[in-house]
Amino acid sequence: DILEAAVVGRADETHLIKPEAWIVLKNPNKASEKLAEDIRNHCKNTLAPYKYPRWIHFVEVLPKTATGKIQRFKLRTGLSDS
Repeated sequence: DILEAAVVGRADETHLIKPEAWIVLKNPNKASEKLAEDIRNHCKNTLAPYKYPRWIHFVEVLPKTATGKIQRFKLRTGLSDS
């Protein structure tokens, strides 16, 4: 279901940096809290426990440079539009 994704660090309420995922779906209509929870569970089962994304955002496009690199600084500030 996932076309592309980017993960950045974000501070939680205790100021610890934890993963935040920005995801572009093949079919944007499938975006739901159920899908986000399925992605979290998949990550928990396949990655180290501290690596699963605490926050998941579904977006239409990831912000990119002219050469196609993801502009993670825009995601860190919550600006996912290019």
